[in-house]
Amino acid sequence: MVVLAVRVAPAAPDDFALRLSAAEQLYREGEYARAETTLRAVLKDAERFEPDDPRRAIALNNLGAVYHFMNKYPEAEHCYRRAMELEATIRWAGDDKPIRSVLNLAGLYIETGRYGKAEGLGLRSLAEQEPISRRNGTDYAKLLALLGHLERAQARYLQAQQYCERALAIYKYALPEGRETMETLSNLCILYGESGRSADALTSCEGALGLAERMRNLEPSLHVSLLANVGALQFLVHGPSDAEPFFNKALFVAENDLGAAHPVIGRILLSYAAVLDRTSRKTQAKECRRRAKVILEAASVTDSRKYTVDLDDLLKKSSRR
Repeated sequence: MVVLAVRVAPAAPDDFALRLSAAEQLYREGEYARAETTLRAVLKDAERFEPDDPRRAIALNNLGAVYHFMNKYPEAEHCYRRAMELEATIRWAGDDKPIRSVLNLAGLYIETGRYGKAEGLGLRSLAEQEPISRRNGTDYAKLLALLGHLERAQARYLQAQQYCERALAIYKYALPEGRETMETLSNLCILYGESGRSADALTSCEGALGLAERMRNLEPSLHVSLLANVGALQFLVHGPSDAEPFFNKALFVAENDLGAAHPVIGRILLSYAAVLDRTSRKTQAKECRRRAKVILEAASVTDSRKYTVDLDDLLKKSSRR
């Protein structure tokens, strides 16, 4: 999840705020190429502003966010870093110094597995600064969520859960129907599952799925992954009869909206095969694994693992409890 910088009123009458708003709307609607074009033009004009004009940093941060969603990671990193450098030179009123470019850059590093670089941005020190938490609660919640990711990467699951639970409390208050709340619930689902708390994982995942299904412009890959996760956890908590409808719906939606060869289908088929194995349908399970192997060998599975739990791993953890 990336965050856009807030809009600001221009120092002199011009259309900067209107153009920034238009780009933000395009971004929210998934029109990333058009948002990029708009923001590149905005940034070109902003380069003529005074060196301490905060609008240059805002334009850079928002362009970086667009590149980030387009998986143009080097371009996104360059924009975020420039925005951070500019923010460090600007005199902000009181304790109003923004942290969104830092958070976005940290999120990019975590997403691409560069945890050391994310740690090097000083997130833990930022989390201890009380003015940040008072000034902008949702930015502070993202900071906590990022620290949760870093703790999880180091297999410190309890600490990761605590950070994410604190973030969720803020998001539920400030953005009860927001994507941030949904993503934090989904992350907690994975964390609880990894520590054997299947019932808590199911509650979190059902909450994430409920929010996701009320959202506009939701990515089908996310929808089907959440459906499959609920199915996997339903199997652990309630059994196969409660799980199968979610797997069947996940596969139906995926095949219709993503195509029969999308990698997320491979991940879902592997989990569904684990259910079939334990309901004495070995032939169907074997066919699911065969099809999953074909799909996953033909495509990168990085994105498909972002939200999808591995039922085999969950079953092993459950059996050790």
